[in-house]
Amino acid sequence: MALAKKLPVKYLLLALCFLLLYPLKAQNLDSLFYAILKKHKTDTAKIRAIEALALQCLDAQENDKAIAYARQGVALANGTHTLKNKGNFLHYMGRAYQALTDFTQSLHYYQQAFMVREGISDSVGMAKTLANMGNVYKETAEYSKALDMELKSLKICEKIGLEATLNNVLNSLGVIYQATGDYEKALEYYERNLAYEKKMNN
Repeated sequence: MALAKKLPVKYLLLALCFLLLYPLKAQNLDSLFYAILKKHKTDTAKIRAIEALALQCLDAQENDKAIAYARQGVALANGTHTLKNKGNFLHYMGRAYQALTDFTQSLHYYQQAFMVREGISDSVGMAKTLANMGNVYKETAEYSKALDMELKSLKICEKIGLEATLNNVLNSLGVIYQATGDYEKALEYYERNLAYEKKMNN
């Protein structure tokens, strides 16, 4: 806790960002997180810190902790100016539950995230949440629903030029069509997927 007394919060936030690139043990990240919260009292700073930590937990596959921090974030991010953060936190909860194979809860939070993101016209967020919902339906072999989600995501990705997500969606569509026996369509999307991968690597 002495760290919080000596360093300005901007340096603590910078240190937290550094940890996203060079992860430490969870207890060390937690200690830094609580130091930040103690030093800075504004909800905006707390939201930034919680969001960074939730992402770190997701990357470290500490899904229960990611859910716990995302819940804290949702509780704080209810103001008009923080609705994008709220959508992010709900999306993170969907990701965490998906990793835990609790697909019912995962879809519940993805649907909430999508509603928030749609309400603020967050096209990037909408495309990512739709794609993830498609992946959940793909994992549960609900292919018609998976196809619907992925095609909606594809439409947004193509409109706004969201290439990384578009590439993943193209691959998912190939997998879905292959699973349903439409090999011609599967090949079409696999070929588009490969073309985008080459484009992105150049």
